Amino acid sequence: MSKAAASPVVLILGAGANIGAHVARSFAAKGYRVALTSRTSRAQETTDDGDLHLQGDLADPGSVAGIFAKVRDLLGLPSVVVYNAAMATPNPPQDPLSVSIPVLSRDLNVNTLSVLAAAHEAVLSFEKLPPSASRTFIYTGNRLNIAPILPLLSLGIGKSATAHIISSASLAYKDKGYRFYYADERTSEGSPVGGAVDGSAHGEFYVNLAERQVLRGRNATYRLLNALHAPTVYKAQVLESSIIKAEFAVVKTAVESTKKALRRERNNYLIPGIRSSPYIRSHWDILDAYSSDDRAQADETATAPPGMVFEWMEYDLWQVSSERYRQDSILPKVIARSVLSALALLKTQYDAIHTDINPNNIFLSDIDGPSPVVKLGDLGNMFGDGYDVMRLQSLECRAPEVWRGLGVWHSSDVWSFGVTLTHWLSHSAIFGPHDKIVQDLTEAWCIAKIRRLVGSMKAPVDPRYEDEFALAEYLETSSFRHEDDSSERPFMSVGTLREELEKLSAPKVSPELLDFIEFLLVLDHTKRPSAVEALQHPYLR
Repeated sequence: MSKAAASPVVLILGAGANIGAHVARSFAAKGYRVALTSRTSRAQETTDDGDLHLQGDLADPGSVAGIFAKVRDLLGLPSVVVYNAAMATPNPPQDPLSVSIPVLSRDLNVNTLSVLAAAHEAVLSFEKLPPSASRTFIYTGNRLNIAPILPLLSLGIGKSATAHIISSASLAYKDKGYRFYYADERTSEGSPVGGAVDGSAHGEFYVNLAERQVLRGRNATYRLLNALHAPTVYKAQVLESSIIKAEFAVVKTAVESTKKALRRERNNYLIPGIRSSPYIRSHWDILDAYSSDDRAQADETATAPPGMVFEWMEYDLWQVSSERYRQDSILPKVIARSVLSALALLKTQYDAIHTDINPNNIFLSDIDGPSPVVKLGDLGNMFGDGYDVMRLQSLECRAPEVWRGLGVWHSSDVWSFGVTLTHWLSHSAIFGPHDKIVQDLTEAWCIAKIRRLVGSMKAPVDPRYEDEFALAEYLETSSFRHEDDSSERPFMSVGTLREELEKLSAPKVSPELLDFIEFLLVLDHTKRPSAVEALQHPYLR
């Protein structure tokens, strides 16, 4: 998994046994990967809990950039930064001005200057994160920014100066959605807690600050609830809308590598037939990056939107267990009719292809009701029929002609849907490299699996892929000597497609559904049925 697609990261600077430890546990419980720094940590250590511990002396503000660089390299961009370090050198209460300049300078390094350096580094990370990321900086403060404690002059100077930094940053970066907090624990009456600091309460409160994210769209505002595919796809609660009546929605944003796909998806939904299709997930809103005046002048089709809002559906296909639906169920038929109808629309009306049919992009609601709802989503990789700039489609669902270098066609989407049904019914990716037992050779393994499951393909038309096909033939037909018992074993243990589906434990896949899947998975794309033709298959009538 890439860092961009992994869980969010929290960096805690100053990992003490009370606040720091509780904050780390609270964020870890929410699915964050945790990086902690302290003066007493080893140079670099990953604990059994998966936390990354880094040594860092915040008395040296120049070291802060290096700490962030290590965290970015090892875990990814931190979306939440907690500054929990402090340095307090007591002075005589009757003579606070006796504090020495070297002592004050050392304390200010920890209490203010390293905070400034950390906030700067946090902004550099926030700039590269999508709007759906938390992008929150929290400083552990106390009452000293508003009321002096005579023996703590140096700490009070630091807290007061840092409170000003936090206030300035909060105002300056508000429109970008970056949030800066000065956190000060109080009693229920509003008084300072003094020495009775509650680390557990800090953990809970800091998580609430970080995850209380509300995004503004043109038709509603949305509170992000939980990540569906971090850090870009979230379930959200719909707030304050006279247009959108649903309780929940899906908010989809982008990181740098996916901005082009999000721009294409938004532009595809500008096409009336796609926007109104009952077989394609509905697009409800755009997260707004412009004022109304700016929007009138902007060419919004030229850039990726800050985010898109889609209708909420209860499941994707991977989340629906197939056992109850393999026989005597309308659900597989509804899935097939809906997806094939969406593909037929793309082809017949726009000569377009989806290129990314897989269980993650098929969405369902009311699956046990009399009229299940199934829709196709994720139009970010929609291109014209015959696209051949690169080999698209996921490794598991890639069609034979794409492997051969002939481009991606409408019939390639039909193949991918046949593979998708197979994987849903079997609860596993029968096609693709998941069971690969050799180092590297991923592409050759995928081609060999098609040979074994469906049949031999024609030779590639692109010379760049000749070695892949030669290796695939070897893997499909050869064996190796196992190191444990010296027995001869084939590289490929998978059988034919029908054999693999027929050996599933009860309930069995209905013969009619098996016939339908084989009807879709024709090796020669020129003889494979179109979506319109597949809709006429006896299984769907």
